[in-house]
Amino acid sequence: MSAGTGFQVGEIVRGDVCFYEIDQTIKTDIIYKGRRVAKGTLRRALDLPPKITDKGEFATIKCPVGDKSQFENEHSMYKLPFIRDCRWIRAHIDSVPNRNSTAAEPQLPRAMVYEWMDNTLSDVDSLSLGIDSNFPQQVAREVLRALEVFHGNGWIHGDVHVKNIFLSNMGEPDQVIKLGDLGHSMSANLEAAPDNRPQGTRYRAPEMWKGSIPSPKLDIWGLGVTLTNWLARGNIFGLPESPKGLLAGINKDAFIIAKIIRLRGDIELTLGPHHAVMLEGHAMAKGNYTIPGNGQGINARMGTRTLREELESLQTPLDPRCIEFLEYLLNVDPDQRPTATEALQHPWLQGVAESPAVNQQSSETAHGQQQGTPPERGDSRKSATQTVGEDQQRAQGHDEQPAPERQREDGRGRKINVPQCRCS
Repeated sequence: MSAGTGFQVGEIVRGDVCFYEIDQTIKTDIIYKGRRVAKGTLRRALDLPPKITDKGEFATIKCPVGDKSQFENEHSMYKLPFIRDCRWIRAHIDSVPNRNSTAAEPQLPRAMVYEWMDNTLSDVDSLSLGIDSNFPQQVAREVLRALEVFHGNGWIHGDVHVKNIFLSNMGEPDQVIKLGDLGHSMSANLEAAPDNRPQGTRYRAPEMWKGSIPSPKLDIWGLGVTLTNWLARGNIFGLPESPKGLLAGINKDAFIIAKIIRLRGDIELTLGPHHAVMLEGHAMAKGNYTIPGNGQGINARMGTRTLREELESLQTPLDPRCIEFLEYLLNVDPDQRPTATEALQHPWLQGVAESPAVNQQSSETAHGQQQGTPPERGDSRKSATQTVGEDQQRAQGHDEQPAPERQREDGRGRKINVPQCRCS
């Protein structure tokens, strides 16, 4: 074992189902690539969902970090049948037990083991995409299907972004796209603590800046921001990538709010714990803000136009239906924002071919009896068991590190060409 809480390359790790040899450190003390070296039940057998075959050579091994609350939350989420059985959510396939855990005093596992995925969306350079592929539509559709299952069971993912969208077998007939990392998931319509709002600031929905009670609509906004910034290869939403000195003396949260207002229109002001930063953001958006210390108006530094103007000015033009789809997702009013089910009906997503690994149904039915226990949030959510046909996909994984190159090597040593996309 390493000096931290994780593992060393070459170490043999004993899971509940398999042994794993640590093949690569992806994030020190936290995330590893493991190679299966043995099979068979060790302490107990996990009931692997039908969407996962037992052919995956590699797995992603993830250890807790910090106060372990996100790890504990994710561990609890995977006990829920609708998560465990969903083909559009990265599968949990094994656990590395904690040596100190007993029947009388059970403890969190030392690590959780997930199916191996080759890449994340952050690894794909959208400017390399050409006219003949539906890859962006496929990403949007598969993530919306995962969110449809979350939301239909009364849950919110809470952290949709480019590094939590996982990809395998890119450009091949058995291409797989899944949503993962459930550490921020929460039961819908439960008030979040002011200092623990869901979503990173770049992806945060307008109602979350206002301090509203979280709803599934925040995930729709998060997906819209994710797709917008990815297609634009830059931060249309959020802070600019560079230069760092550009924001000296500026309230960064207010700046992000101001960009939302300039891109998508006014956000209704309400009294609450975030009222002051909202006021500051409104002033910035309208050019009525002076940067502390230099007397310069913010308008000179913020050139943000409307979302449509920003997208229509990209070097590689987007399909007009794509722009309409992004505007549809990114409505500042959550009541006017579509549900995942409604978004799946948008014309931009229609006619996109299914992978042979995916059942031809457009989504799983999200209804049923309450099951499981929400992590530290009572029992106020709905849940359901979604029974789906067996996938023929491989159990693959990811290395969770962005890579700018257009050709990448997967876990089997093959070169992967980034798919071409119908967005120009």
